[in-house]
Amino acid sequence: MNLDNTSTILYSLLMKSSKCYSMRAVSAMTGLSAHVIRAWEKRYSAICPNRSSTNRRFYCQGEVERLTLLRQATQMGHAIGLIANLSKKDLKKLSLDNNSEPTEISDAPEVIQDEDFVDDHINICLCSVEKMDARAFENELLRTSIALHNDCFIYRFIVPLIQKIGERWHSGTLRIAQEHFASSILKTFLCTMRLAFNVEADAPGILITTPSGEEHELGALIASVIAASNGWNVTYLGADLPAEEIFLAAKERNVKAIGLSVVYPETGIDLVSEFTHLKKNLPADTTIFVGGQAVETIKVLIRHIGAVQVTDLKDFKIKLQLLAETY
Repeated sequence: MNLDNTSTILYSLLMKSSKCYSMRAVSAMTGLSAHVIRAWEKRYSAICPNRSSTNRRFYCQGEVERLTLLRQATQMGHAIGLIANLSKKDLKKLSLDNNSEPTEISDAPEVIQDEDFVDDHINICLCSVEKMDARAFENELLRTSIALHNDCFIYRFIVPLIQKIGERWHSGTLRIAQEHFASSILKTFLCTMRLAFNVEADAPGILITTPSGEEHELGALIASVIAASNGWNVTYLGADLPAEEIFLAAKERNVKAIGLSVVYPETGIDLVSEFTHLKKNLPADTTIFVGGQAVETIKVLIRHIGAVQVTDLKDFKIKLQLLAETY
């Protein structure tokens, strides 16, 4: 018998005989991001998921329970590197020893409401940026992504952190080198987050970039993470891309939507010409989303080309979900 067929049959039997979950389901049940789940698997061998013939991970109930216990323990202050390989019994004991009963696994992820918690972690990150301590900054990003669920991590931590870094750079309390240091690490972290999501090959595609003359790409990167976490097949192309290149890439990837971030467009770049050229060459059913700090100043242009204005990242998520329902 063909090995691929055998693997497919075994996978199907296992799925029928025991309760198995996809990465997305496990993320929702445990409150851990897909990025953290993969990191714990690769770095610490905390779990060992099975794989289908197409190399997709699937998790049994025991692994879901184990991840939930690990998350509880890390929130109590235990280092994942020290507890990753403890037995389930010992992990439960850790929770009891900390006078906190292990909670039942629920379908809804826990969301930390304490504003002080978020502010404290933002301040720790800012101190790491000032010292240009890459290891400390990366570890704090990872620790916070473990403590907060995906949406909370993006909206309440990453976005305010980037805003504070920008404010300090503009006020002169952060040097250019420190700002570049922070941006470099955040770009790598966000790219890794985006790639951690298992997206179906036939999922609708979206291309995300910034138009010609726009060099600030962190907003676009965050948008790419949000799109991937909502099941979109993301093609991310970085910053400062001419309309002709955006069109050609969109055609090659056969995307359903394009996301453009405009923050501080370079003076002298004719956005009217760029946007009009892009819209003229795209298929009529391709949706263009335009977001970023500068959208209010170009809202007439956005309406002119029939694009969708995005007020903020939460608005982008809602509009993406509505668009996905049409496919």
